[in-house]
Amino acid sequence: MWRPRKGTTIGEVRSLAVGAGYRPAPNAFPGHADAEPAAWCWTKGGVDHADDGLSFTCWAVVPGEPPVRIIAMSGITAAPTGAPVTK
Repeated sequence: MWRPRKGTTIGEVRSLAVGAGYRPAPNAFPGHADAEPAAWCWTKGGVDHADDGLSFTCWAVVPGEPPVRIIAMSGITAAPTGAPVTK
């Protein structure tokens, strides 16, 4: 059985809100149940930013499905872990 390292569930991915209540992936992984395992994955650079060493993109992943882009962040010097947190 696949076990995520930075564990979450598909339901948590779908309900995640960042900033002022923006939900980036409310329909992520259609056909999968909310209780199924998922994982957060951070990559350097990304969709919205050049690979300047200060930008990272967060993805939600499950086995056998394309990753779902959650958010890109810039101005940070080390890769975050876990779910995105904004204040």
